[in-house]
Amino acid sequence: MVVKWDPQTGAVSGIDQIRPGFVKREEIAWVGTHRHAPDGNQPYIPTYIFVYAIDLPAGARGVTLPDNAKIRILAMTAVADVYRIRPAGLLYASDLLMK
Repeated sequence: MVVKWDPQTGAVSGIDQIRPGFVKREEIAWVGTHRHAPDGNQPYIPTYIFVYAIDLPAGARGVTLPDNAKIRILAMTAVADVYRIRPAGLLYASDLLMK
Protein backbone atom coordinates (compact mmCIF):
# COMPACT_ATOMS: atom_id res chain seq x y z
CA MET A 1 0.00 0.00 0.00
CA VAL A 2 1.41 3.35 -1.00
CA VAL A 3 -0.16 6.72 -0.27
CA LYS A 4 1.10 9.33 -2.72
CA TRP A 5 0.91 13.09 -2.72
CA ASP A 6 1.17 15.07 -5.95
CA PRO A 7 2.89 18.39 -5.17
CA GLN A 8 1.64 19.91 -8.43
CA THR A 9 -2.07 19.39 -7.72
CA GLY A 10 -2.06 18.68 -3.97
CA ALA A 11 -3.99 15.46 -4.66
CA VAL A 12 -3.46 12.51 -2.34
CA SER A 13 -4.13 9.01 -3.63
CA GLY A 14 -4.20 5.67 -1.85
CA ILE A 15 -5.85 6.87 1.38
CA ASP A 16 -8.64 4.36 0.80
CA GLN A 17 -6.03 1.61 1.20
CA ILE A 18 -4.91 2.62 4.71
CA ARG A 19 -5.24 -0.33 7.05
CA PRO A 20 -6.97 -0.04 10.42
CA GLY A 21 -4.65 0.88 13.28
CA PHE A 22 -3.77 -1.23 16.27
CA VAL A 23 -2.28 -0.68 19.70
CA LYS A 24 1.14 -2.03 20.54
CA ARG A 25 1.97 -1.68 24.23
CA GLU A 26 5.75 -1.60 23.87
CA GLU A 27 7.66 1.44 25.12
CA ILE A 28 7.82 4.01 22.31
CA ALA A 29 11.00 6.05 21.93
CA TRP A 30 10.06 8.02 18.81
CA VAL A 31 7.08 8.51 16.45
CA GLY A 32 7.46 9.63 12.84
CA THR A 33 4.63 11.14 10.79
CA HIS A 34 5.76 9.58 7.51
CA ARG A 35 8.40 7.29 6.09
CA HIS A 36 10.79 7.30 3.18
CA ALA A 37 10.96 4.83 0.31
CA PRO A 38 13.24 4.55 -2.72
CA ASP A 39 10.60 6.36 -4.82
CA GLY A 40 10.07 9.22 -2.33
CA ASN A 41 8.22 10.19 0.83
CA GLN A 42 5.21 8.18 1.97
CA PRO A 43 3.03 10.68 3.85
CA TYR A 44 0.59 9.63 6.57
CA ILE A 45 2.32 6.30 7.19
CA PRO A 46 3.46 6.57 10.80
CA THR A 47 6.67 4.96 11.94
CA TYR A 48 7.62 3.96 15.45
CA ILE A 49 10.88 3.22 17.20
CA PHE A 50 10.45 1.06 20.30
CA VAL A 51 12.71 0.73 23.35
CA TYR A 52 13.63 -2.71 24.63
CA ALA A 53 15.78 -3.54 27.64
CA ILE A 54 17.71 -6.80 27.70
CA ASP A 55 19.05 -7.83 31.09
CA LEU A 56 22.43 -9.45 30.59
CA PRO A 57 24.08 -11.78 33.07
CA ALA A 58 27.21 -10.54 34.83
CA GLY A 59 30.28 -11.00 32.66
CA ALA A 60 28.37 -11.24 29.36
CA ARG A 61 30.59 -10.28 26.44
CA GLY A 62 28.05 -10.22 23.62
CA VAL A 63 24.42 -10.43 22.52
CA THR A 64 23.08 -12.79 19.85
CA LEU A 65 19.89 -11.55 18.21
CA PRO A 66 17.39 -13.68 16.27
CA ASP A 67 17.97 -14.16 12.54
CA ASN A 68 14.77 -12.38 11.44
CA ALA A 69 14.50 -10.12 8.38
CA LYS A 70 11.63 -8.18 10.04
CA ILE A 71 13.81 -6.99 12.93
CA ARG A 72 15.52 -3.64 12.45
CA ILE A 73 18.05 -2.42 15.01
CA LEU A 74 18.57 1.34 15.08
CA ALA A 75 21.01 1.40 17.98
CA MET A 76 22.16 -0.58 20.99
CA THR A 77 23.77 0.76 24.14
CA ALA A 78 25.16 -1.09 27.15
CA VAL A 79 24.68 0.68 30.47
CA ALA A 80 25.21 -0.30 34.09
CA ASP A 81 22.09 1.49 35.37
CA VAL A 82 18.48 1.23 34.28
CA TYR A 83 17.43 4.18 32.12
CA ARG A 84 13.80 4.93 31.40
CA ILE A 85 12.36 7.18 28.71
CA ARG A 86 9.21 9.02 29.71
CA PRO A 87 6.89 10.59 27.14
CA ALA A 88 5.76 14.17 27.61
CA GLY A 89 2.14 13.07 27.13
CA LEU A 90 -0.06 10.10 26.29
CA LEU A 91 1.04 8.17 23.22
CA TYR A 92 -2.30 6.48 22.63
CA ALA A 93 -5.85 6.91 23.85
CA SER A 94 -6.55 4.08 26.30
CA ASP A 95 -10.31 4.62 25.93
CA LEU A 96 -10.09 3.54 22.28
CA LEU A 97 -8.62 0.11 23.05
CA MET A 98 -10.58 -2.87 21.79
CA LYS A 99 -11.82 -5.09 24.59
